[in-house]
Amino acid sequence: MASNDNPCCCGLFAIFLGITLFYSGISTYWKKKQMENIPTSKVRSVALGMVEVFGKAAGEVCKSPLLNKDAVYYRLEVYERVRQGKHSRDVLRFKEESKTPLYLDDDTGRILIDVKKAEFNLDMDMMKRIGDMGKDAELQKRAEQLLKQHGLSPKRDVLFGILGSMYGNYNFKEFVLSPGDPLYVLGTAMKQKGVESDLSSESLFIGRPDDGALFYVADKPESKLVGTMSYMWILQVIGGAGAIIVGLIFVLLGTGVVG
Repeated sequence: MASNDNPCCCGLFAIFLGITLFYSGISTYWKKKQMENIPTSKVRSVALGMVEVFGKAAGEVCKSPLLNKDAVYYRLEVYERVRQGKHSRDVLRFKEESKTPLYLDDDTGRILIDVKKAEFNLDMDMMKRIGDMGKDAELQKRAEQLLKQHGLSPKRDVLFGILGSMYGNYNFKEFVLSPGDPLYVLGTAMKQKGVESDLSSESLFIGRPDDGALFYVADKPESKLVGTMSYMWILQVIGGAGAIIVGLIFVLLGTGVVG
């Protein structure tokens, strides 16, 4: 009986993975079509409703918490490597996000981007485990201070220590939009409460409405995003379908339907 359980478990996992991949492919295709079908507007021409704009990131400049880079938007994610039996995985312990308003600026004007609930596609500026920061004392110091602020402390990991990394249990990922970086936004233009202006762009903001419409923010032009999605959705759908088929075969073998 035990010999039948493993193929079933593997099969069910493959089916779950396949469905997830297949759905991701359909979602990617839908986003690609939205990008292709909605024309890019200049900021001064933005009207209420779904809109696509491309320009440069702007706003009040602050410093990113880890790299200390000039930023108009940043996001920091810190993961801890947690061991579970023979395996280990990274678990999100905390994240920080800039609080200052983000704007998109083109040659016709500037518009507020409300990044809450946005789906981001930003290049990662840094991904390092705290133990790999030894050559940069200031970076390591800032990382340790961030951990302490959130009630955490780096723990010595024997395995990572043997490999030359004193504290390998925390992984830092930082994403930064610096002033002037390319900024692509596909979302819904809405009226700012209590703001009146002769320029529509100054009284509007772009965000995600309550109906959950697509709200996509990236540091790449539309052509690059669509180019990547054009093959990504196909790989996801084919990979998902393949995983479902393999999973079904394992389940059938495990239950004895096919012997």
